[in-house]
This record gives sequence, structure tokens and C-alpha cells, in this order.
Amino acid sequence: MTREIEGSLGLVVERYGSDKWSKKLTTKDQLGILVSANLAQSKSLSDISSMVEATGKFSFDGINKSSLSRVNSKRNSGIFEEAYRHILEKVRKRVPYSKIRVIDTTTSVVAKNLFSLWKMDGNRGAIKIGVEYDPFWQLPDQIIISDWKKGDTTHGKEFEYKKGLTYIFDRGFNDYGLYTKIIKTKAFFVARMHKTNRFSWFKQKHIKPSNVISDETGKLGRPERVRKSRVMQDIVRVIRFKKEEGHKEGIIIATNRFDLRANDIRDLYKRRWDIELFFKFIKQNLKLKKFFGTTHNAVKSQIYCALIAYLLVYLIKPKYKNFTEFLRKVRYTLFFDFQQLSFITDT
Repeated sequence: MTREIEGSLGLVVERYGSDKWSKKLTTKDQLGILVSANLAQSKSLSDISSMVEATGKFSFDGINKSSLSRVNSKRNSGIFEEAYRHILEKVRKRVPYSKIRVIDTTTSVVAKNLFSLWKMDGNRGAIKIGVEYDPFWQLPDQIIISDWKKGDTTHGKEFEYKKGLTYIFDRGFNDYGLYTKIIKTKAFFVARMHKTNRFSWFKQKHIKPSNVISDETGKLGRPERVRKSRVMQDIVRVIRFKKEEGHKEGIIIATNRFDLRANDIRDLYKRRWDIELFFKFIKQNLKLKKFFGTTHNAVKSQIYCALIAYLLVYLIKPKYKNFTEFLRKVRYTLFFDFQQLSFITDT
């Protein structure tokens, strides 16, 4: 795990010059501390300080919480963002290429005080994390961090879309401009629609008795009723499905995938729930419910270090092992010798 960090961090540190004025806590030390804190589920800076002193795994004897707070606030979080991307590239080389992505957002509390640098959600400072996620290999990809008031559609337009990939969205990303952007990059989308979405169709497939109500081809929006900027010029497919058992209503899905059967489109959309499980996992296991600081650098650094921790565990986890169980074993080894990792990967 340490080798993976060093290889990805060296060039980034040199480019940013982040250790130029560092007297004690280097960028590597800070990353090691924050990754370990996420894995150990430390609850506060005091917890982290005690962990550093107790484990003896670092190049220094200890660090007080004020020093750690200061470096978290001052050091550019972009360093850890780039380190995350470098490690992600290494992980990607070890798994087959997947052409399906889910995009969604989650919200986390920063601090329950009125002096947070983040916009307020009631009496809380809150942030929104936008994630591009590969549901087949359980891997996060692009990450966008902002205050909680930024809309999902705005987040969606900030992602970079790649030719040939299919992107899955919930209703919160309902935006014709977003879908047009995806089509222009020669990518695909599968998105759930609101009942109020208007649709001008000119071709309808014959539907045999099934869970499909209709399968139509046309344009989203109605030119005679909606201003032109909100009418898609590209041809799309809109499929209406009957209500499934346990659900309150049927679903309407728009897509530019004309090569798949209607039920295959529905099954693709269901992969959207995988990202909800990912959000739940990182909040429960990687300390992303609350944060150690309130500045942009402190919060973003913690998020990227949590994701780096996830990727490092992903790199050493045997394919047949459950992620949560394996992470628990890795957490235990933090308090012992790292050579014990060879034991838990072999058993």
C-alpha cells in the first residue's frame, strides 16, 4: 500500500512544491495519516493524534492536533485529487474495461456551526459530492465536490463524457442540455424521466403483452409549448414500464440506445442502485459522515484520502473476498505490523 502511494505522489508533490516549506509534516506524512484515519474510522483530530503515537508506523513520534489541523487547512487539496487519479489509473489497468457508468450525488455534513465556509443546509455546513461510478467493478471515477446547493443537473454538465460509454441517471439529472452534450460526444445515456416530461413521438413499436407499456421514438419536449432551448433536437427513445411489485409507480426511461431491448434498458437503469450502496459503504466505513475541518482544503483532502484508502484496499483485496470483511481485517493490521497483510490476503 505504501509503495502505491509513493509512486503516485512523488511527481505531484514536486510539481506543487508542497514540501518546500514543510518543517515536519510532509505531504506523504499527511496522506498516510489521513488514509490511516479513514481506515481506522478515527472520530476526531485527537483520535488521529493518539493513533499516530500509539502505532509507531510513521516517520515521527507524534503530531498534535493543532499542527494537523493547520496543515489540513493550508495544503492544497489538489495534490490529493491528482494522487487519487494516478492510483485510479493503476487500478483500472488491473480490471477489464467496462462501458457502463452511473452518475449521482450524495450530501455530507461539514460542521454544525454557523461559521463554516460552506453554504448552510439549515444550521449545518453541507457539501455535495458528485461521483461517476463503474457498477461492474465497484470503482469510483470522476469526482466533483461543491456546496450542497449546486443542482444535480449542474453537476452532470461538469463531468467529462467518453465516446462509447453508457451513462445512467436518476430523475434529478433531468436536463435536455445534458443529454445533448452526451450525444455530441458519441456516448449514450439511460435516464429516468418525470411524468411531466413532454415528448413528441413519430414512431411507436408494436408491444406484445409484457411489462412494457410503450416504446416510442421522437424528441423530448414539445416545440409548440416549450421554449426552443428546452427542446432536444436529437432523436431519442422513450420507454414506459408498468409498476413492479413493491413500487409505487411505473417508470419512464429516455435513452439513445436503440440497439437494446426494452427490458435490457430497464435492467441497465437498475444498476443505478449500485452507486447508492457505494455511498452507504464509504460513509459507514471511510469516515465521510463528518469531517476533521471546515475549510475547502481540509474537507476536499479528507474526501480524496478516503477514496485513496478505498482504492488501496481494492488493489490488495483478493477477488474472492468480501470488501467489507476484508477492509475490517486491514483496519486491524493498522495496529500491528503491515507484514500481516500477507496473511489476510492469503487466508
